[in-house]
Amino acid sequence: ASADTRARAAADMSAATAADARATRKQQRHAERRKQRDARKVQREEAELEAQRAVVEAIDDAATAPPLVSIVVLPTVAVSPLAAAHGHYANRTRHVVHVARRLMRTQTHAPLELVVVGVSDDAPCATLVPQFRHAPRCVDVPRSATRGDMRNAAARAAHGRYVTFSDDDAVYGAQRVAEQVRVLREAEG
Repeated sequence: ASADTRARAAADMSAATAADARATRKQQRHAERRKQRDARKVQREEAELEAQRAVVEAIDDAATAPPLVSIVVLPTVAVSPLAAAHGHYANRTRHVVHVARRLMRTQTHAPLELVVVGVSDDAPCATLVPQFRHAPRCVDVPRSATRGDMRNAAARAAHGRYVTFSDDDAVYGAQRVAEQVRVLREAEG
């Protein structure tokens, strides 16, 4: 009986040792998988961080690069004293700034420069644009300015190779400037 008991004990011990060995190998596999998973996570995070750095550098480069296109946003009409007396077109500059903001957010072409023409009897343009990431050039013209005066003043303030004009009541697609630049470049050869 004692030999039998010893044999059973040895078999139980051998089974326990085998079970322990299997459990140890299983723990090692899990630890190795965790290590690999953590390493992949670190690689992904580093890649995302690098991509974010690249985006920030591209934005900074675009911000410091000379603009290829200057978008000029003009009030639709010069306001007559009679219209102003009746409250028509009040705060026209505020409206022009709002339209300019929307236009800059939607255009796909970069780098862009924004030139906003305001009527000096309204709030000065420069006081309405601090919310812009890259402040536009502001050109305030007297209420008596003609459309030609407005365009000329804006064109003088623009630094872009190309200048495109937009009225404050116009709606354009996101590809407008990109398409204009494409056509001009094709024409230049």
